[in-house]
Amino acid sequence: MLYRNSILNLFENHNGSEYLINTYTRSVVKLVPAEAACVKALLQKAAPETDKEQEYLRILISNGFLVPEATDELGWLEYLYTKQWFDSKNLSIVFLPTLKCNFACPYCFETEKNIDMNADNLAIFIEYLKNAMKTHELL
Repeated sequence: MLYRNSILNLFENHNGSEYLINTYTRSVVKLVPAEAACVKALLQKAAPETDKEQEYLRILISNGFLVPEATDELGWLEYLYTKQWFDSKNLSIVFLPTLKCNFACPYCFETEKNIDMNADNLAIFIEYLKNAMKTHELL
Protein backbone atom coordinates (compact mmCIF):
# COMPACT_ATOMS: atom_id res chain seq x y z
CA MET A 1 0.00 0.00 0.00
CA LEU A 2 1.23 3.49 -0.84
CA TYR A 3 1.27 6.17 1.85
CA ARG A 4 1.59 9.92 1.83
CA ASN A 5 2.27 12.68 4.34
CA SER A 6 -0.92 13.65 6.19
CA ILE A 7 -2.14 17.18 5.50
CA LEU A 8 -2.91 17.38 9.22
CA ASN A 9 0.76 17.16 10.24
CA LEU A 10 2.67 20.14 11.50
CA PHE A 11 6.14 20.75 12.81
CA GLU A 12 6.55 22.88 15.89
CA ASN A 13 9.68 24.15 17.64
CA HIS A 14 9.49 24.64 21.39
CA ASN A 15 12.37 25.40 23.74
CA GLY A 16 14.91 24.27 21.17
CA SER A 17 13.20 20.95 20.47
CA GLU A 18 11.35 20.03 17.29
CA TYR A 19 8.03 18.19 17.44
CA LEU A 20 5.94 16.49 14.79
CA ILE A 21 2.21 16.75 15.57
CA ASN A 22 -0.81 15.23 13.85
CA THR A 23 -3.81 17.39 14.64
CA TYR A 24 -6.31 14.62 13.89
CA THR A 25 -4.83 11.71 15.83
CA ARG A 26 -3.30 14.07 18.43
CA SER A 27 -0.05 12.16 18.11
CA VAL A 28 3.10 14.04 19.10
CA VAL A 29 6.66 12.93 18.42
CA LYS A 30 9.71 14.75 19.72
CA LEU A 31 12.27 14.59 16.95
CA VAL A 32 15.80 13.77 18.00
CA PRO A 33 18.07 16.06 15.94
CA ALA A 34 20.15 13.15 14.63
CA GLU A 35 17.03 11.37 13.37
CA ALA A 36 14.87 14.33 12.27
CA ALA A 37 16.18 14.32 8.69
CA CYS A 38 15.36 10.61 8.34
CA VAL A 39 11.79 11.10 9.65
CA LYS A 40 11.24 14.08 7.33
CA ALA A 41 12.53 12.06 4.37
CA LEU A 42 10.16 9.20 5.19
CA LEU A 43 7.28 11.68 5.30
CA GLN A 44 8.25 12.79 1.78
CA LYS A 45 8.01 9.23 0.38
CA ALA A 46 11.59 8.14 0.86
CA ALA A 47 11.81 4.37 1.01
CA PRO A 48 13.21 2.92 4.22
CA GLU A 49 16.68 1.47 3.76
CA THR A 50 17.46 0.11 7.23
CA ASP A 51 15.58 -1.78 9.92
CA LYS A 52 15.54 1.37 12.04
CA GLU A 53 13.97 3.38 9.19
CA GLN A 54 11.42 0.58 8.72
CA GLU A 55 10.53 0.93 12.41
CA TYR A 56 10.15 4.72 12.00
CA LEU A 57 7.88 4.11 9.03
CA ARG A 58 5.71 1.75 11.09
CA ILE A 59 5.43 4.36 13.86
CA LEU A 60 4.57 7.13 11.38
CA ILE A 61 1.81 5.01 9.86
CA SER A 62 0.35 3.75 13.14
CA ASN A 63 0.16 7.31 14.53
CA GLY A 64 -1.46 8.84 11.45
CA PHE A 65 1.53 10.87 10.22
CA LEU A 66 1.44 8.82 7.03
CA VAL A 67 -1.96 7.94 5.56
CA PRO A 68 -2.97 5.71 2.66
CA GLU A 69 -2.56 7.53 -0.66
CA ALA A 70 -6.30 7.49 -1.45
CA THR A 71 -7.39 8.92 1.93
CA ASP A 72 -9.63 11.99 1.61
CA GLU A 73 -8.67 13.69 4.87
CA LEU A 74 -10.69 16.86 4.25
CA GLY A 75 -13.75 14.81 3.35
CA TRP A 76 -13.31 12.80 6.53
CA LEU A 77 -13.05 15.98 8.64
CA GLU A 78 -16.19 17.39 6.99
CA TYR A 79 -18.01 14.14 7.71
CA LEU A 80 -16.95 14.13 11.38
CA TYR A 81 -17.94 17.78 11.81
CA THR A 82 -21.35 17.22 10.24
CA LYS A 83 -21.88 14.03 12.22
CA GLN A 84 -21.11 15.79 15.50
CA TRP A 85 -23.25 18.80 14.61
CA PHE A 86 -26.33 16.70 13.94
CA ASP A 87 -25.68 13.98 16.51
CA SER A 88 -28.69 13.88 18.80
CA LYS A 89 -26.99 11.89 21.55
CA ASN A 90 -25.10 15.00 22.69
CA LEU A 91 -26.88 17.97 24.17
CA SER A 92 -25.45 21.47 23.83
CA ILE A 93 -27.09 24.26 25.78
CA VAL A 94 -26.48 27.98 25.98
CA PHE A 95 -27.95 29.27 29.22
CA LEU A 96 -28.72 32.99 29.40
CA PRO A 97 -30.07 33.99 32.81
CA THR A 98 -30.24 37.59 31.56
CA LEU A 99 -30.47 39.45 28.27
CA LYS A 100 -28.57 42.42 29.67
CA CYS A 101 -25.37 43.05 27.77
CA ASN A 102 -22.70 45.58 28.62
CA PHE A 103 -20.36 44.99 25.65
CA ALA A 104 -21.84 47.72 23.39
CA CYS A 105 -20.28 46.22 20.27
CA PRO A 106 -20.46 48.74 17.42
CA TYR A 107 -21.67 46.11 14.93
CA CYS A 108 -24.45 44.72 17.14
CA PHE A 109 -27.99 45.10 15.84
CA GLU A 110 -29.64 44.09 19.11
CA THR A 111 -31.07 46.71 21.37
CA GLU A 112 -30.30 46.43 25.05
CA LYS A 113 -32.99 44.53 26.90
CA ASN A 114 -33.40 44.78 30.63
CA ILE A 115 -34.77 41.26 31.01
CA ASP A 116 -33.79 38.66 33.60
CA MET A 117 -34.98 35.09 33.89
CA ASN A 118 -37.81 34.79 36.39
CA ALA A 119 -38.49 31.87 38.72
CA ASP A 120 -41.19 30.40 36.46
CA ASN A 121 -38.90 30.33 33.41
CA LEU A 122 -36.08 28.86 35.50
CA ALA A 123 -38.39 26.07 36.68
CA ILE A 124 -39.37 25.34 33.05
CA PHE A 125 -35.69 25.24 32.05
CA ILE A 126 -34.80 22.88 34.93
CA GLU A 127 -37.65 20.55 33.98
CA TYR A 128 -36.43 20.56 30.37
CA LEU A 129 -32.90 19.68 31.54
CA LYS A 130 -34.18 16.79 33.68
CA ASN A 131 -35.99 15.30 30.69
CA ALA A 132 -33.17 16.00 28.22
CA MET A 133 -30.52 14.41 30.42
CA LYS A 134 -32.45 11.13 30.38
CA THR A 135 -32.05 10.81 26.62
CA HIS A 136 -28.67 12.45 26.01
CA GLU A 137 -25.15 11.31 26.78
CA LEU A 138 -23.39 13.26 29.52
CA LEU A 139 -19.82 14.32 28.75
